[in-house]
Amino acid sequence: MDLADWWQRRRWVGLLELIDQLPASSRLNEAIQDDPEQAYLIAAARAATDDEDRRPWSPRLSEFDLHAMQMNALIQEVVNLRAAVVNHRKRVPQAFPFPVTEVDRMVARLEAQWADEMDRAFTPHAIDP
Repeated sequence: MDLADWWQRRRWVGLLELIDQLPASSRLNEAIQDDPEQAYLIAAARAATDDEDRRPWSPRLSEFDLHAMQMNALIQEVVNLRAAVVNHRKRVPQAFPFPVTEVDRMVARLEAQWADEMDRAFTPHAIDP
């Protein structure tokens, strides 16, 4: 792949797709985050979204490999151990988020839909008309 050739042939979409595949810790993303104009645009876009529309942060699936899973498990065990020793609790919520994909969101929507259908089936009198 010759990026100079792509630039000369004006393959902007291909170049942008390639740039989007860069890891979050790339120098390009660092430069974008440090650019005052881009920082303003990013901050304005975040401020424009409602709190309800914001999803909690989770790592990208493409950056969550076996090592990240093992580190996540290790972090969780340390958090559980600390909770058991200090707070006398057995388990605590997940300390570090897992990647969330559209499949995960769809499963959650289908489970909620199923729960609503069960509510309607077993408690038809409790549903508001």
